[in-house]
Amino acid sequence: MRPILKTHPTDNASAKIVFNKYGDAKPYLIDQTCRYCHFCEMPILNSPAVEHIKPKECNGNKTRYANLTNQWSNLLLICTYCNSTKGNQDLKLQNFYWPYKSNTLIPFEHLTGKIIVDNTILPAQQTKAQNTINLYGLSSTTNSSGGKDTRFEYRIRVISQALERYIEYTSNPQQVTINAIIGQAIEAGFFSVWYNVFKTQPVVRQALLVAFKVPLTCFDAVTFNPIARNPTNAIDTI
Repeated sequence: MRPILKTHPTDNASAKIVFNKYGDAKPYLIDQTCRYCHFCEMPILNSPAVEHIKPKECNGNKTRYANLTNQWSNLLLICTYCNSTKGNQDLKLQNFYWPYKSNTLIPFEHLTGKIIVDNTILPAQQTKAQNTINLYGLSSTTNSSGGKDTRFEYRIRVISQALERYIEYTSNPQQVTINAIIGQAIEAGFFSVWYNVFKTQPVVRQALLVAFKVPLTCFDAVTFNPIARNPTNAIDTI
């Protein structure tokens, strides 16, 4: 899952913009983080949905989080698949990983088709990562009607594409340029797939980080390996 940087938009007087409708935040979210689902990373070719972290209607209660409906801090971009899986359940935010708070590349593995938990992290972190996977159905391979989950199907396809580009890039002579790799990655989405396939190629990794507007502070400046985003947090440094 791609970490993102989400800062409150300001007007020409540098005052924080107040959104009267949550849909008005969508262009700013797209501008800051590109047109990809903040959870499964699939490109959203039509109009992205706005995810309410704390739901507009919580288990039938329409007023519990009414004050957060249009709040920038409560809004993310999401595809219809992730959105419909989560539903309107109430959440304790500390039990999940959020791409604007943590370096969400660390707790997940992305190259099996399904998103699974990285088994090298601490047990409490593994639980938190699995909660996140379950919340958005990120490991699902089939949809509610028994067909292929489009997220899984597309991710498998992108893994194959990224591996082909890696072979071409590392061959002698080199058969593909960085610009061609980045162009295909931007169109295909699933940043974390491309990032992990090119784990031995820091120059390509850096170009991917820039193209997908991923915060560079979440990475080592030489290898561009992921580093903890919250190193002073006594509960969870990720």
